Amino acid sequence: MNPLNLTIKQFELNIMAKMLAFFAHHEAYHIGQMGIIRKYFGEAAMEYGK
Repeated sequence: MNPLNLTIKQFELNIMAKMLAFFAHHEAYHIGQMGIIRKYFGEAAMEYGK
């Protein structure tokens, strides 16, 4: 096994993990913004199911 290939695969996994973390944080930020807007209009900020 070539150690360079292993290093490249680890690098790719690291990039993918960082991208996933960014997208999760980005979506959570939008959910928080929607909660603020809902509270402004007098609604519950968040509800679990109906």
